[in-house]
Amino acid sequence: MSASWLASDASMLRGACLASTLCPQLVVPEDCTLQCALPRIVCHRRQSLIVSINSLASPSETVLLQARVAEGDSAGPSGPGIHLELLGGEELAFLSTEDVWASRGARQPELGVARASGAAYATIRRTDPSTYVMARGAAALMVFSGRFSRHELQVSCASGQTVARVSPGGTEGMYEVTVYTNTDAGLIILGLLGIDKLEVEPTLGSIGK
Repeated sequence: MSASWLASDASMLRGACLASTLCPQLVVPEDCTLQCALPRIVCHRRQSLIVSINSLASPSETVLLQARVAEGDSAGPSGPGIHLELLGGEELAFLSTEDVWASRGARQPELGVARASGAAYATIRRTDPSTYVMARGAAALMVFSGRFSRHELQVSCASGQTVARVSPGGTEGMYEVTVYTNTDAGLIILGLLGIDKLEVEPTLGSIGK
């Protein structure tokens, strides 16, 4: 049986600590799952906004953590990208979107994932129309496959085991993510936001965000 993982504050987000993971604080504890919702606001344009990641394990939809999209004039010394943060602003990881704008559609961009320290961790890129691979060097970490613009996909680890599922959900303007036990939820969420940045076309509602 899996129990829902509800973290009501930053201290409760600190699960099992595995040195090889990107976000040790966000590893889903043994025999638990994380169910959360992300707003459909990250898209293929330069943006400056905060993305709240909400728990689905309680009626109040507690905010677990946030992603700060900082591109254009809002980009800091690390360049344009997406900062995964605790609610107090402590940075957990960073995904660079610099290559999205440098490639200008001439090639498939490769997004770099870094630790909070700035140390390079992995890259993510599209390998075919329905697949993105996150890798460290030549070794694949995660494979994201499905219909990205519709948020219908699954995430598998290098051994092929499914570690997360994504669905459109039942709430307008949101999509739902389920992350399974012993999986780094931060790595999954950052990968999904990077895919949104590449795959989701801007709408009138996203202009100015």
